[in-house]
Amino acid sequence: AIIDTAGNKLFDSLIRPIDRKRIPSEASRIHGITMKILEEAPTYPEIVPTLNEILKGRNIISYNAEYDGRLLNQTAKKTGCAPFTGQWHYAMRAYARFRGEWDHQKNDYRWHKLQAGDHSAFGDCRATLKIIEEMAGARPLRRWYEFWIH
Repeated sequence: AIIDTAGNKLFDSLIRPIDRKRIPSEASRIHGITMKILEEAPTYPEIVPTLNEILKGRNIISYNAEYDGRLLNQTAKKTGCAPFTGQWHYAMRAYARFRGEWDHQKNDYRWHKLQAGDHSAFGDCRATLKIIEEMAGARPLRRWYEFWIH
């Protein structure tokens, strides 16, 4: 799913795997998606033109951008599609700095699970936007931006 900064839905679709025959039952229990549900969904190569059009010239903010970006790039490579070249921003890292809880073992700020996410792409987009709004509302913009600097 993709939303804009006002929370408007720009894209939301399941994606049918090309060479996967099953989804692990543990994953299905979390997000409710089964292979049966995906039978009529488009494949990744079918949605890439739409994604490219929506994302062109935009910054991409994802709660766990490291995971999401890696998954998209692996899928692009596997399907022969070009990877996305947009600027990725990690909301999870920014939120960790915002919360300010230091993890001495990792020598970094403690990461937090996405609050109010429902394990759907659209629901998790809305939950990420809520966190961004929380950070923006708590600090003047110039201070809030510091949380995004790596």
